[in-house]
Amino acid sequence: MKPIVKKIKDKNLCIGQLEEKKATYFQNKVWFFLQQKGKELFGKKFSIPDQDQPLIQKIIFVLIRDEVNCKKFNLNFNKGIFLTGPVGVGKTSITNLLPLLLPSSLIFYHYSCRNIAFEYNQKGAEVIQKYAEKRYVCFDDLGAEATGRFYGKDCNTMAEIILSRYDFLMAMQAKGNHHFQTIITTNLTATEVEDRYGERVRSRIRELFNLFAYPPNAKDKRN
Repeated sequence: MKPIVKKIKDKNLCIGQLEEKKATYFQNKVWFFLQQKGKELFGKKFSIPDQDQPLIQKIIFVLIRDEVNCKKFNLNFNKGIFLTGPVGVGKTSITNLLPLLLPSSLIFYHYSCRNIAFEYNQKGAEVIQKYAEKRYVCFDDLGAEATGRFYGKDCNTMAEIILSRYDFLMAMQAKGNHHFQTIITTNLTATEVEDRYGERVRSRIRELFNLFAYPPNAKDKRN
């Protein structure tokens, strides 16, 4: 049994244990780590409000592949995490923070959708394949990106990445490989996602992701 040890400033904290590639977490240590690491990364005013904790707890269950609790809440840990909510509720902070719970051997990459579109403008189609085949990845702020343009041809870059990632993940799962995880955050509603990216992308999102949402009246934490 190998301990899952995380560092908060100069101190080590054991938040769980790893046995034969299966992780078990200590819930009280997890919440302590998230609160303290959040303050370290985002400032002393950072906190996870009580009203947000049930939502975040379910996201954690998917991320750490907690089979018992995923079944209890009708979640699928082989699917990704699609997190929606109003501006300023903390989606970006949370999706930067939660992957830190994972064993250090699992490296999670976090990308702004705006920056991906800018990269497409410079490099073209190779960018779509690059992001479609990342193992552990978060696409932040879906909907904030401009339409990609490469050599005069427009491209809905994130739509193409989602569709290509769907094909890639389906091929991997057919081989029994489920060691991939995708997180997407967005301010868009389901209807707005379909309006911007099309019915096919919305259908793929429903198939690829567990859907999580902050309430529409959630307060902007930046104020």
